[in-house]
Amino acid sequence: MLAGIAAQAQNPIIRDQFSADPSALVVGDRVYVKAIASIIDIETEEMISAVAYAREADSKKGMDDAQVTGATSSYARKYALNGLFLLDDTKDADDETTYLENKKAYMALVSYCTDHGIDITKLCRDRKLTKESTKADFEAALDYAKTL
Repeated sequence: MLAGIAAQAQNPIIRDQFSADPSALVVGDRVYVKAIASIIDIETEEMISAVAYAREADSKKGMDDAQVTGATSSYARKYALNGLFLLDDTKDADDETTYLENKKAYMALVSYCTDHGIDITKLCRDRKLTKESTKADFEAALDYAKTL
């Protein structure tokens, strides 16, 4: 079915030393796509591989069987490559939460300054606030602004 299909990388440096080969595996009545991503060190001929599996959906709205298989194959190859190159494409919930907390504290500072006629640009410069400033930095600046 999918055996023998190799996806060659487009990078000319590794084009001939890299592949991500998908194959089908049937377990019970379910079809899984197994992808093996491998890279070979051309100097030592050492090969490193990573394996990933993805299960085909029974059906996917708006997709025919070939499209479901193709999407599943792409997904398996992507995660095999993620494993091979130690990639992580997930968002860290803590990063998002921290960003939102910082933004909320900054907006509270801006709102207070606007309502009380305080020059926010000058305040940020004087307090050395930057886009890397934390929630605590903005809260401290707000406390300072309340003393003005």
